[in-house]
Amino acid sequence: METLLYISASVALLALAGLFIYLIRFISGANGLLATVTKSVNDLIGEIGTIRGSLQGTINNIEGITGKVEGTVDRLNDSMERVNAQLGQVEGIVGSVREMTEEVSRLTTDATDVVHGAKNVVVSVIGFVDNVQSSVQKPVNEVMTIFSALGTGIRKFRRKLGGAESNGHAHHALEQSVSGEEHVTSRI
Repeated sequence: METLLYISASVALLALAGLFIYLIRFISGANGLLATVTKSVNDLIGEIGTIRGSLQGTINNIEGITGKVEGTVDRLNDSMERVNAQLGQVEGIVGSVREMTEEVSRLTTDATDVVHGAKNVVVSVIGFVDNVQSSVQKPVNEVMTIFSALGTGIRKFRRKLGGAESNGHAHHALEQSVSGEEHVTSRI
């Protein structure tokens, strides 16, 4: 029954180790996805910078024209300020996304470290179970051998004692049995 318990515990621990290995692979795949997202965010920031530069050139061109039409310039300036404010908001959002992806990347790394640590604990527990099993199994086998030898000696003693009484040599058989028992115990 104990052996079945050890085997069940070992199988459970191996299943747990397999789960941790699967989690490590899954999290490693998530790292690649996060790298792709980070690259896309950086590309988007670059494109926004380019658009902003283009808009700045357009604003400069419009300023030349607005010298002629003052009313139109005021309205265009207001529009450009709104566009610039919206671009600033977009940059803020993109920056927030970048920070979030960096945080997720750190969390993924931390989760990977935790899974590796748990895997090491499982390996240590499996080694501990093996050590306990081997430490307990040897003394139990030795005790069983001793009990078996004692049982054999007692049976032989009873047979000799029973056979000697029927022949009238009980005292002689008793002496032989005692010396035979000493012989059996000396072999153990």
